[in-house]
This record gives sequence, C-alpha cells and structure tokens, in this order.
Amino acid sequence: MGTEEGLKSKIDKIMERFEEMDKNPPKKEKKFKLPLGKRMGGTAKVKKGYALVILLRTNGSTLMNFFPIRDDLVYISDVDTYHISSTDFIGYYKKYPLIILPEWDLQPLRRHKLYKEAIEHERLAKPQRAIIQAIHAAQLKQKSAFGGTGLLWLIIGGIAVLYIIYAGITGQWG
Repeated sequence: MGTEEGLKSKIDKIMERFEEMDKNPPKKEKKFKLPLGKRMGGTAKVKKGYALVILLRTNGSTLMNFFPIRDDLVYISDVDTYHISSTDFIGYYKKYPLIILPEWDLQPLRRHKLYKEAIEHERLAKPQRAIIQAIHAAQLKQKSAFGGTGLLWLIIGGIAVLYIIYAGITGQWG
C-alpha cells in the first residue's frame, strides 16, 4: 500500500505555503537608477560641460554615458561621430542634462518634433486619458439606485411584504 495523505494533511500543507507567502511578499519592481559610477562623477561632469547621452544603437542595444559638449556638438568616441546638441535637444533626467541620440541620425530626438508627429498622426495620449475618464464617469452615472446595498434592502422589503401577505391569508400572526 502506498502512503496516502489525508485531506487534513493536504490542507495543512497548503496553509503552510500561504503563510510562507505572507511572510515573504513578492518584491516590488525597482525604479530606474543610474549606475553608481555614473552618479558619483555626474555632478562634477555636468559642471564641466558634460551631458548624459543615451545612444540608441542600430542593433537594438543602448549605450549610456557622460560625454562632453563642445561648440554645440557631442563627440561619441565609441562610434567616432559628432552629433548636434543645442538646447532644443537637451532634456533632463533628475539633475542631469540628457540627450537621446539614435546612432544612425546626426540629430538627437527632439520632444517638439515628436509631439508634432503625434499630433499629425492623431496618437496623443492626453485625449485617450480624457476619453477613458469620460467612459468611467458614464459608467458611474449608469449605476442604478438598486445597486449594492439598495438591492439588498429591496430584497429584504420584498420578503417582509410576502410574509405579511402570507400571514394575512393563513391567519398566522407571529
């Protein structure tokens, strides 16, 4: 005869696993942080005319490093090219000036150009958010008064009326 577990022992094992899961909840995802080496020397480099550059490579990888800005140009030594870096192209990540460069283009990504493209192709996120909020508001208005606790009171009232009618017909009060 094989060893058979009873239902109680199986439930006990399941409860133990649930307790272990409660003790060790799943870890939260960490927010993006610059690597420690880049953070430590970052503020000094920013003062010396450096910017944090995210280079989008043609093979899908990225290179993130501080590069100097000289005469509105950024020299990327890894690919041996100069890229434009005027104030139109610079954004900020926390306290660091940030430039996002595609390796295949001499101009960095510009938020103004990307915004105009989104308007032209009608893919803005702001109208989408407004539409979603309007749908939620419409759903809230459609909820009837009998939803939730109103329905419960309706059922209790119906039972009370039926009891009174039944008691009146059969002559059995209380």
